[in-house]
Amino acid sequence: MKIVIIGGLPCSGKTKLANAFRARCKRPLLCKDEIKERLFDSVGVGGRDWSRRLSVATYEIMFAQAFELANCGLVFAMEGNFREGAHRERFAGLAALGATFVQAHCRADANLLIERFRQRALSGQRHAGHVDAASLPEIELELRTQRQLPLNLPGVVIECDTTRDWEATIERAVREIEVEISTSDSDA
Repeated sequence: MKIVIIGGLPCSGKTKLANAFRARCKRPLLCKDEIKERLFDSVGVGGRDWSRRLSVATYEIMFAQAFELANCGLVFAMEGNFREGAHRERFAGLAALGATFVQAHCRADANLLIERFRQRALSGQRHAGHVDAASLPEIELELRTQRQLPLNLPGVVIECDTTRDWEATIERAVREIEVEISTSDSDA
């Protein structure tokens, strides 16, 4: 079975790509922020530390669901800002179940990422639990200094640079993902 990993830094286009994947590929999709927002709705909203704690819980839930889908032999996708050190063992566990990875790595110019994050933080359109405005200095620093590299996973990497022409870039990436998952064994 193949697992599509849609990753990258904040505001790099992960959610847009994940939504395009969902609409076109009709496969299970585990999205970090969708899970985290359900947790905010059920246990409440707090400050930045609370949001970080719920991120940890969100990844626990996401990987538990991923192992269930992998044990069923399903092709599925996971979307989030995965971190090499924090998630290496979980991805290794999925690989041990026979999973191969198709990684769609989203990235963009750092200054553009910062501008996108600022706009998002000030728009009020995201769930209040993300505390984007309070996170702005921390996230800006991360976006300026973090290297934009795909995870070190076996399998195919599809680069998705959303600096220019998001729509065409995402459309191309979804087509490439479709090709890669079509070569997978049929679902259980």
